[in-house]
Amino acid sequence: MSKIGIGIDTGGTYTDAVIFDLEQNKVLASAKSLTTKQDLSIGIDSVLSKLPEEMVAQAEMIGLSTTLATNACVENKGGRAKLLFLGGDKKVVEKVGAQYGFHDLNDIFYEERITTLSGDIIRTPDWKQFSSTIEERFGDCAGVGIVEIYAMRNGGILEKEAKKLIQEKLDIPVTCSNELFSDLGSLPRGASALLNARLIPIIREFMQAVHKVLNSRNIHAPIVIMRSDGSVMSEEFAKSHPVETLLCGPAASVVGAGYTAATQNCVIVDMGGTTTDIALIENNNPVRAEDGISIGQWKTYVKGLLVDTFGLGGDSAIRFSDNKLQIDSVRVIPLCILAQQYPQMKERLSAMIENEEFHVTRFLHEWYCPVKDIQNNPHYSEEEKRFCRAIQEHPLILSDAAKSIDKDIYTLNVKRLEDEGIVIRSGLTPTDIMHLTGDFTEYDKEASLLGAQYVARCLNVETKQLCDAVYDEIKKKLYCNIVRVLLQHSVPYYKKHGIDEGLSRLIENSWSDENQTIHSLFQTPFSLVGVGAPIHVFLDDVAKKLGTKAIIPEFAGVTNAIGAVAGNVSVQIEISILPATMEDESDGYIVYGPDANYTYTDLEQAIQKAIEIGTEKVRQDMAARGAFNNITVSHKIKNYSGEAADNTVYLDTGVIVEAH
Repeated sequence: MSKIGIGIDTGGTYTDAVIFDLEQNKVLASAKSLTTKQDLSIGIDSVLSKLPEEMVAQAEMIGLSTTLATNACVENKGGRAKLLFLGGDKKVVEKVGAQYGFHDLNDIFYEERITTLSGDIIRTPDWKQFSSTIEERFGDCAGVGIVEIYAMRNGGILEKEAKKLIQEKLDIPVTCSNELFSDLGSLPRGASALLNARLIPIIREFMQAVHKVLNSRNIHAPIVIMRSDGSVMSEEFAKSHPVETLLCGPAASVVGAGYTAATQNCVIVDMGGTTTDIALIENNNPVRAEDGISIGQWKTYVKGLLVDTFGLGGDSAIRFSDNKLQIDSVRVIPLCILAQQYPQMKERLSAMIENEEFHVTRFLHEWYCPVKDIQNNPHYSEEEKRFCRAIQEHPLILSDAAKSIDKDIYTLNVKRLEDEGIVIRSGLTPTDIMHLTGDFTEYDKEASLLGAQYVARCLNVETKQLCDAVYDEIKKKLYCNIVRVLLQHSVPYYKKHGIDEGLSRLIENSWSDENQTIHSLFQTPFSLVGVGAPIHVFLDDVAKKLGTKAIIPEFAGVTNAIGAVAGNVSVQIEISILPATMEDESDGYIVYGPDANYTYTDLEQAIQKAIEIGTEKVRQDMAARGAFNNITVSHKIKNYSGEAADNTVYLDTGVIVEAH
């Protein structure tokens, strides 16, 4: 009997599962079910019930993947969290913080710097004063992130003490930046710590749902979770390091695509319900993000594959602005799916069309739906609770939802409830349009038609024109983003500076330039590998425009679940070696270890020490992630330099140690 694993991927719209033969590396069975946001275990149990019962019972390993963290970043959602910045400069954060994800500066609290560049502590902080402010600062949080400006040069002593004091007062998870990464930059470390704190409730809820289902089926196989770099980690590690799952869905699709559509050079395009992810495979190797992952508004130190994520999926809201079609990055429940549960909503949509209740700036056809119960949560206002009670029995359309709390369509503001995943809207989506074109017909087509007719009337176009325009806009967005990713990967200037507005406009115009005096042409020898349920509808035309071919592999709709169960554990860290400074009152080189620093007069001695402590650290991390046997460790040396006047100046040396 072959060794069997189960791969489960929970996305914003669908939960997928596969039975995978771990010895033959092949899929034995697959299934899909709707993700149930109000209780994730319902969707997970549903998808497992569609697999052969006898195979499920034989599972010896469970591999998990989820885009819940990815979607939370793109939509700027997550648990309520704040950041403590020890030694941070408030003016610097105000100036450049937005580049790293710090948009709400009221969520950051500062303490003065009391450490030197080498990490030495000048004086003991006033911990008594700090402790007296904890409840006022963080009492309404679901998590706290802590970053100290030079924590990576002193073992995070101040971060650890602040964490201890916060947890003595509040029963909430606290994330220290030094627990996550060994990199020196305090802003991306701080962004990573804050993001980790925001994501802990999301991953915790996911893990609880998985255990609930497995326990009910008497399955006690070990669980691993995909990381953003395509390797896997233990569930215990994932619970405290949820930021490592940032791109685990896209990474799983890359691993899964390697088993189902192996091709030497390709662009992997993974379209889900909420986002589309683009990754590159070059010379049979996934391209990695050298400086850490950037996703949505966040720039982090999370190590992972080079994956570009943007808000475009089957459940993206189709809206309008200035009388123009707009496919929003926000996910909504497709009208066709909502109508399956609440068919009476169709009568209301029909009446709105008949009575010509149209609007040019408000989306009157959208409905507010409950996701989570907040009635016993003291951190929400009475008005917010009243709103949630009003929609609890059944969803309410915008105007009725506003009236429920004595507001109108202009003054209703439940953005916080939407941002924190308490409430979600339902509206017209590409999934609805696919019901009208016949490309997907699983749910209530009549509801899709009513929604399309309503939006078409708001835009003063025919319904058929709207459908064609939505398809073209989706293909255009895919094309423009693929071109942008390839340019940034292949042209150093664009990799460093990004794509400016002028080039972006040129790329957009090149999608349909029949009326242009001169035609621009972007083509690539890389094939396009499409994964995700809706991608087959759109990718062929995009590939033709790029002068290449589209490949839709077998099991394209469940590729993430395949990757989740087929991945392996690996760890990579970098130990920094810097020249000693006048501040250190010594010559030679300082090795900045995870727990202590070491000074050597000779660079070679310093490198050997870095290799030694790096090897010990990666073995510890491998064990923490669930790997104990047959571990291979390798290292490479990287020297960093900078330009000064006419000279190249040595800056530091990095010893990169990797285990797998």
